[in-house]
Amino acid sequence: SPRIPSRVLFHPQAAESGNLDEFIRLYESDNGRLSVKDSKGRTAAHQAAARNRINILSFIHDQGGDLNAQDSLGNTPLHLAVENDSLDALEFLLKIPVATNILNDKKLAPVHLATELNKVKGLQVMGKYRETIDIQQGGEHGRTALHLAAIYDHEECARILISEFGACPRRPCNNGYYPIHEAAKNASSKTMEVFFQWGESKGCTREEMISFYDSEGNVPLHSAVHGGDIKAVELCLKSGAKISTQQHDLSTPVHLAAAQVGNAEYIYARKKTEQLQSGIDVCKKPRNKLNFFSTS
Repeated sequence: SPRIPSRVLFHPQAAESGNLDEFIRLYESDNGRLSVKDSKGRTAAHQAAARNRINILSFIHDQGGDLNAQDSLGNTPLHLAVENDSLDALEFLLKIPVATNILNDKKLAPVHLATELNKVKGLQVMGKYRETIDIQQGGEHGRTALHLAAIYDHEECARILISEFGACPRRPCNNGYYPIHEAAKNASSKTMEVFFQWGESKGCTREEMISFYDSEGNVPLHSAVHGGDIKAVELCLKSGAKISTQQHDLSTPVHLAAAQVGNAEYIYARKKTEQLQSGIDVCKKPRNKLNFFSTS
């Protein structure tokens, strides 16, 4: 599509202000302007969505305008409605419905964007139209919206994704990580609690969930120790994580923690009796002979 400066474009001011009469007048003088893009690659539909102008969006839709056009960053009008908290525009676009699975240049679909930006109200609106949204769609590295909620510790988003969209915490990304591992690795203790509650509602105990292995043989406690946040480590331990649980190379969380000054002492103090109850020596060095206790 041709690109011209916004000041002489389809007068985006008309789309932004919601002046429908002026917008119609401009359209009738040259209906080809609906597809013209400004310097950011945005059409009038993008501007209307960003400014929550559903009267303009409705007119564009009635005229057969493209409501799935992507700007120079790959964003559709739906992305901009999410980003700008344009809830009326968001609902209007979902009712049509427009495409909800288009990834922008950051590999984010609108539901991913809503989760990453912690747009709780936007997600609630999207939940009303969940049948139009593939909640298990992967973005960058195959991460679902639930992975993003875990990474950023947006626990309310995680709760909505699970309860209203039916998102499943047992879906790994392309790298083999479950959302619970991302939560542990990023010290997202509030979102971890959401996952534990989900598991319990499905008859899966916390002890079982805390024992899930990722593709590298890590359980969430390993990931939490890597993340270095004591709250995430403590939540794993309180939920039944065993410090004797080994990775594929036979290293335990204690080996990992020993390489991070301060963590090992905490874990030993917290779970000092476990090695007496376990057949595994938690001080056993890993198979690759790397000395995890060296801090040099």
